[in-house]
Amino acid sequence: MVYSHVVGIWLHHLQDASPFAAGVRARNPLSWTLNVGNFGVVLFFLVSGFIVTHTGFTERPRQYLVKRVLRVYPMLAVAVLLSAGLFTVGLHPLTTGDPTTITPVTLLTNTSLVNYLLVPRVVLIDVAWTLIIEIMFYALLFVALPLLRRTVWPVIVGELAVVAAVLASAPLGPVWLRFAENVGYLPALLLGQIIWAVWSRRIPPWLGGGLGVLALAEYVWAGAPGLGRQPTVYHYELNLALGLVVFIAALALHRKMRPVRWLKYLADRSYSLYLLHGLLAFVVMNALYPKIGYPGALVAGIAVTMLGAELGYRYIERPCMRLARRLASRYREPVTSS
Repeated sequence: MVYSHVVGIWLHHLQDASPFAAGVRARNPLSWTLNVGNFGVVLFFLVSGFIVTHTGFTERPRQYLVKRVLRVYPMLAVAVLLSAGLFTVGLHPLTTGDPTTITPVTLLTNTSLVNYLLVPRVVLIDVAWTLIIEIMFYALLFVALPLLRRTVWPVIVGELAVVAAVLASAPLGPVWLRFAENVGYLPALLLGQIIWAVWSRRIPPWLGGGLGVLALAEYVWAGAPGLGRQPTVYHYELNLALGLVVFIAALALHRKMRPVRWLKYLADRSYSLYLLHGLLAFVVMNALYPKIGYPGALVAGIAVTMLGAELGYRYIERPCMRLARRLASRYREPVTSS
């Protein structure tokens, strides 16, 4: 996602005619670059559906809520305030093209992610659209977990039925259509959940395969004209299929993989990188490009983003995770499943 923004989208909007930019553009046409970003998104959804279900399965309801709220919202609030500050002083972070009006209401709706359910919407963090989908999945799983601990496959069928009902009722109005557009990504997370159910031997592979086909069909359905998904240049369905292959292969080989220190470093800071790169990198690159050109501006933008991600991880994310563990420790009674 970072690559698709700081290389693909930034160069596309700038229309840089330098030999370097022309070479990058020739080897990475915009559709390919955007597909890299979308592939990262669907892979993130698959992994999230697997991991959140796996960890949530053993947590009490209050544990589950505390951990997810403190994981998502504190760093998001900081990013929203930073974005608002940058827009206020006339700088230009990455935007979706939606209005970026700064008011107490838009700060609140962006911090809560409610803005992605409003018509019209104000968007201060370009990439945060994936977070509302995560929050929807957290809410769906929170409701499903008590039943999921008793019986798995009927609950997954029920979750898929909820998605189908929302998609079928999308024409009810513009606000509901906006809601349905976001719900249309949930089958990717449910695929991750289905893979978890097979991996943990709670359902047989043949049943997992059947449920997976249903989830894939819903994901394709959500891309039908009129349901709000962006243009087909992103190739959502192909990226999901590729992500599914990559994720299953990685899961099958994970015991043979050795930890890589720099990958763990980036993984720990991935949430801050995700939220901050469109703010810090774009502002720095916009300021430095006229003076030092694209390669130097790119290096400086990434360096500032890495510094911001380090500060965000060290002083916001990590303390919030420690707080979540302390609060959740009050509800450590074992959860049993039949």
